[in-house]
Amino acid sequence: MKTKTMIAALFAAALLLFSAAALRSKPREAAPAAAPTPVGYVLADYGGQVAVFRAGGGPGPEQITAISVGVLPTADRIRLSEGIAAPGERELARLLEDLSC
Repeated sequence: MKTKTMIAALFAAALLLFSAAALRSKPREAAPAAAPTPVGYVLADYGGQVAVFRAGGGPGPEQITAISVGVLPTADRIRLSEGIAAPGERELARLLEDLSC
C-alpha cells in the first residue's frame, strides 16, 4: 500500500512540475507600444537664426525668428543642431519663449 501511495505522490508531483513548466514556456503577448508623440513643428538652426519647420513639410522653414543661435547657451545650440520637436502650437510657443529669454 505504501508503494501505491508513493507512486501516486510522485506522479502528482511530476504532473505539477510538467504543468508549471508548460505554463512558463507559453509565449507572452507583447505589451502594446506607447504611441509616439506627434510632432507638428521642429525648431532648428537656419543660417545662424532659430527657424520653425513644419514636420513632414518642405525643405525650407515656415518662419525664421529673430533669435540668434550664436547668443544661446551651448546646450540649446546642440539641441537646435539636432532639431527640437514641438508637437503643437502651444509647445512651439513655449519653446520659442524659452529660447528668447
